[in-house]
Amino acid sequence: MTTHDLPTLAGIWEGSDTDPGVRERLQRHAGLSGGEPTEEAAESAHRALAASPSRLLTATLEDALGVSERPNKPGTLTEWPNWSLALPLELEQLERAPGPTRLARALAG
Repeated sequence: MTTHDLPTLAGIWEGSDTDPGVRERLQRHAGLSGGEPTEEAAESAHRALAASPSRLLTATLEDALGVSERPNKPGTLTEWPNWSLALPLELEQLERAPGPTRLARALAG
Protein backbone atom coordinates (compact mmCIF):
# COMPACT_ATOMS: atom_id res chain seq x y z
CA MET A 1 0.00 0.00 0.00
CA THR A 2 2.71 2.45 0.99
CA THR A 3 6.23 2.88 2.26
CA HIS A 4 7.82 5.38 4.59
CA ASP A 5 8.50 7.64 1.58
CA LEU A 6 4.97 7.65 0.16
CA PRO A 7 1.76 9.31 1.34
CA THR A 8 -0.27 7.51 3.96
CA LEU A 9 -3.65 6.16 2.97
CA ALA A 10 -5.38 8.80 5.12
CA GLY A 11 -3.27 11.54 3.55
CA ILE A 12 -4.40 10.52 0.08
CA TRP A 13 -7.99 9.73 1.04
CA GLU A 14 -8.58 12.91 3.04
CA GLY A 15 -6.69 15.13 0.59
CA SER A 16 -3.92 16.47 2.82
CA ASP A 17 -1.26 14.73 0.70
CA THR A 18 -2.63 15.19 -2.77
CA ASP A 19 -2.01 12.95 -5.71
CA PRO A 20 -5.17 12.48 -7.79
CA GLY A 21 -3.71 9.50 -9.66
CA VAL A 22 -3.05 7.58 -6.46
CA ARG A 23 -6.52 8.34 -5.08
CA GLU A 24 -8.11 7.19 -8.35
CA ARG A 25 -6.14 3.92 -8.32
CA LEU A 26 -7.03 3.39 -4.66
CA GLN A 27 -10.71 3.83 -5.47
CA ARG A 28 -10.54 1.53 -8.49
CA HIS A 29 -8.59 -1.32 -6.91
CA ALA A 30 -10.40 -1.22 -3.57
CA GLY A 31 -13.85 -0.85 -5.12
CA LEU A 32 -14.53 2.50 -3.45
CA SER A 33 -16.86 5.26 -4.57
CA GLY A 34 -14.88 8.05 -2.94
CA GLY A 35 -17.23 9.02 -0.14
CA GLU A 36 -16.32 6.30 2.35
CA PRO A 37 -14.73 7.16 5.71
CA THR A 38 -10.97 6.68 5.93
CA GLU A 39 -11.30 3.56 8.11
CA GLU A 40 -13.51 1.87 5.52
CA ALA A 41 -11.19 2.88 2.67
CA ALA A 42 -8.20 1.44 4.54
CA GLU A 43 -9.97 -1.83 5.26
CA SER A 44 -11.16 -2.21 1.65
CA ALA A 45 -7.72 -1.39 0.28
CA HIS A 46 -6.01 -3.93 2.52
CA ARG A 47 -8.63 -6.55 1.65
CA ALA A 48 -7.81 -5.93 -2.03
CA LEU A 49 -4.12 -6.40 -1.25
CA ALA A 50 -4.89 -9.66 0.52
CA ALA A 51 -6.58 -10.93 -2.66
CA SER A 52 -3.43 -10.28 -4.68
CA PRO A 53 -0.91 -13.05 -5.42
CA SER A 54 1.69 -11.40 -3.19
CA ARG A 55 3.21 -13.73 -0.61
CA LEU A 56 4.16 -10.98 1.81
CA LEU A 57 1.86 -8.18 2.93
CA THR A 58 2.17 -5.65 5.70
CA ALA A 59 0.26 -2.65 6.97
CA THR A 60 1.74 0.45 8.50
CA LEU A 61 0.67 1.66 11.90
CA GLU A 62 0.05 5.05 10.28
CA ASP A 63 -2.55 3.48 7.97
CA ALA A 64 -4.04 1.38 10.77
CA LEU A 65 -4.48 4.51 12.91
CA GLY A 66 -5.61 6.89 10.17
CA VAL A 67 -2.53 9.14 10.38
CA SER A 68 -2.49 11.55 7.44
CA GLU A 69 1.06 12.91 7.71
CA ARG A 70 3.96 11.03 6.04
CA PRO A 71 6.63 9.77 8.41
CA ASN A 72 9.33 10.88 5.92
CA LYS A 73 9.48 13.54 3.25
CA PRO A 74 12.15 12.39 0.76
CA GLY A 75 14.82 14.87 -0.23
CA THR A 76 14.42 17.06 2.83
CA LEU A 77 17.14 17.68 5.37
CA THR A 78 15.75 20.48 7.47
CA GLU A 79 12.00 19.86 7.60
CA TRP A 80 10.91 18.87 11.05
CA PRO A 81 9.56 16.47 12.29
CA ASN A 82 10.83 14.24 9.50
CA TRP A 83 11.35 10.72 10.87
CA SER A 84 10.26 11.77 14.33
CA LEU A 85 6.48 11.80 14.14
CA ALA A 86 4.83 10.22 17.13
CA LEU A 87 1.87 7.93 16.60
CA PRO A 88 -1.37 9.33 18.03
CA LEU A 89 -1.66 6.54 20.62
CA GLU A 90 0.56 5.22 23.37
CA LEU A 91 1.50 1.53 23.29
CA GLU A 92 -1.16 0.53 25.81
CA GLN A 93 -3.83 2.31 23.75
CA LEU A 94 -2.48 0.86 20.52
CA GLU A 95 -2.99 -2.67 21.82
CA ARG A 96 -6.72 -1.94 22.24
CA ALA A 97 -7.24 0.23 19.15
CA PRO A 98 -9.66 -1.21 16.57
CA GLY A 99 -7.73 -0.06 13.47
CA PRO A 100 -4.76 -2.45 13.67
CA THR A 101 -7.07 -5.40 14.37
CA ARG A 102 -9.34 -4.41 11.48
CA LEU A 103 -6.43 -4.24 9.01
CA ALA A 104 -4.92 -7.50 10.30
CA ARG A 105 -8.27 -9.24 9.67
CA ALA A 106 -8.47 -7.71 6.19
CA LEU A 107 -4.97 -8.95 5.35
CA ALA A 108 -5.75 -12.40 6.72
CA GLY A 109 -8.47 -12.70 4.13
